[in-house]
Amino acid sequence: MKTYNYLIAVLLFIVFGCSESEQKQEKIPSKGGSVEQMNISILIDLSDRILVNKENDIELMTFISDCFKKHIEQKNLFFIHDQIKVFFYPAPQNNNINEIAGSLKFKLDPSDREQIKNTWENITATFSEKLTVLYNLAIGEGKTKGFYGSDTWRFFSDKVHDYCIESNPGYRNILIILTDGYLYSKETQTREKNKTTYLTAPLLEKEGLRRNPDWQKKYKEGNYGFITKRNDLNNLEVLVLEVNPSKVHRNDDEIIKRFWGDWFENMNVKTYKILTTDVPSNTEPMIKEFLNAK
Repeated sequence: MKTYNYLIAVLLFIVFGCSESEQKQEKIPSKGGSVEQMNISILIDLSDRILVNKENDIELMTFISDCFKKHIEQKNLFFIHDQIKVFFYPAPQNNNINEIAGSLKFKLDPSDREQIKNTWENITATFSEKLTVLYNLAIGEGKTKGFYGSDTWRFFSDKVHDYCIESNPGYRNILIILTDGYLYSKETQTREKNKTTYLTAPLLEKEGLRRNPDWQKKYKEGNYGFITKRNDLNNLEVLVLEVNPSKVHRNDDEIIKRFWGDWFENMNVKTYKILTTDVPSNTEPMIKEFLNAK
């Protein structure tokens, strides 16, 4: 029995000990901590908001990529199946923009050490550099052909499961949305009584929710909010960044958050946070706290 145990110990040392030695030699992080798999999806609203939010967006997404890097460096190589990606909905009709977004998709595989090593070493620089090019292209096209925008309501209605949720229960499915909080798509404009698929400044004005100290009462009694087509997102966490209400109508901020918050709860999203735009140094700790939550 002692001989058998000794052989097993030697075998484990060869399989794991040598692998860890090689990891250090190749500078692949492997601290053997968390086994949690992160599946981070970043949805960007490419409407004219990017004219004023470009720098904030890029800095925040680069920070998110750094959080992703720190997450995988806490893990043993054998447990790294994490994912992160950037996308839009619908996809722009510009191959260059779509190709750049495709290059910001990382699906890690523990059998590919070189991929993990390269991702760990380069992901933050890659995000910063490629997002800068992407935004410049999108702004250039927006000024000449019109901004692409985002059909966020339709995305949640039709695509969120396909894009953002892994069936494997070992994953934390996290969707991060960069948007000013107003929802509009010319292809998706439906109203059912006071429920809508859009949220715009003219809607808030017309419905008398702006400049109304009793807007919450009106909202509740009028049964306002977004039309909800699903209630199965209990395996999705959502973080909304860069909500940017009208500078003139400051209570738009509260109303926007009420629309979105009720929508998430109706879709059974258990964990969500909606953050108003701020300097990145104030927003980043809240992103870190959200991503590090257990």
